Amino acid sequence: MERLPEVASIYTAELRAIYLALHHGISSTGDKFFICVDSLSCLQAIENLDIENPLVVSILELHSTLKNSTKGCSILLGTWQ
Repeated sequence: MERLPEVASIYTAELRAIYLALHHGISSTGDKFFICVDSLSCLQAIENLDIENPLVVSILELHSTLKNSTKGCSILLGTWQ
């Protein structure tokens, strides 16, 4: 697995975590897959189809692959209270 650069932002690290979770979902044997995310900015980028960010594009592609497979996939917003 490729390490993030030392100067990577928290936003980039959170997007990378979502990407890795989706990638894990593709290779897992489970039939349902949920990702709980507490980064509103990441979810907004995904929801708004921020195609200028290659990591968001990769997330959208993997999410589409999982959603259209027999596994299904949901990304949920989680908040700390």
